[in-house]
Amino acid sequence: MSSFDSFVNELPSPFTIETIEPSVVYLLSRTHVLELMDELSREPSFIQIILGITAARHKRYNDELVSFIRDTPEERYLRLLTQRPHIVKRVQQHYIASYLGVSSVHLSRIKNKLAKGREHF
Repeated sequence: MSSFDSFVNELPSPFTIETIEPSVVYLLSRTHVLELMDELSREPSFIQIILGITAARHKRYNDELVSFIRDTPEERYLRLLTQRPHIVKRVQQHYIASYLGVSSVHLSRIKNKLAKGREHF
């Protein structure tokens, strides 16, 4: 994981990453990544693979941004339940609330409302 801007422009990242589950993290220096990219760039399909990965990540970020503008927190929670139910099962509520842009109390209200089958607050 890396901030793309930070990696390309050799600037300090404005982000930090914190794991919420026990994790094994491997470090690959920028120099080694560039060497690996140089080697792999000789493979005919490498550029297509990188473009595909980049396009998919860009689309996901755009979808997330549009969702924060267009959708209610309840709609974002329902999408999370549908698209990534494993996250809801494994991640603590306050992290999910933060991801949705609401307080833990508001997320509890959303979950209670959905559990009772009500359509509106």
